Amino acid sequence: MPARPVKKNGGGQSPGIIQPLALLGGFGLTLAVLGCGSVLVGAVVFITNIEVNLIPLMRIFACLSLFVGGIYGGLKAERAGWLHGALVGLIYFIVFSRFGDDQVVKGASLVGRGLLCVAASTIGGIIGVNLQET
Repeated sequence: MPARPVKKNGGGQSPGIIQPLALLGGFGLTLAVLGCGSVLVGAVVFITNIEVNLIPLMRIFACLSLFVGGIYGGLKAERAGWLHGALVGLIYFIVFSRFGDDQVVKGASLVGRGLLCVAASTIGGIIGVNLQET
């Protein structure tokens, strides 16, 4: 098997453990997937006139988008996928709990949502860092 070229500083990345571009990319992809899912759900509800509670469905799309964003963050970071995934989820949670709707529930429900966001993206980050070519 031929030897692979040696990468300097993790492939040209910054020498620290946290890769800011991986975090921004993961967060951006999370928002893109969530936006596409929202448009898709809105179109289906509009076209079919289905009477359905959209909140649980949008929470499912949020978890899936966080999972995909965590995968991207871990894949681009090339190390510490769990950390990059967790930070993508934490950034998402902070942005949407601070700048989102005014009906954010305080207390245990808020902590539960935060843990769900971080858990979904952490699992994605773990999978993403393990998708690296060997």
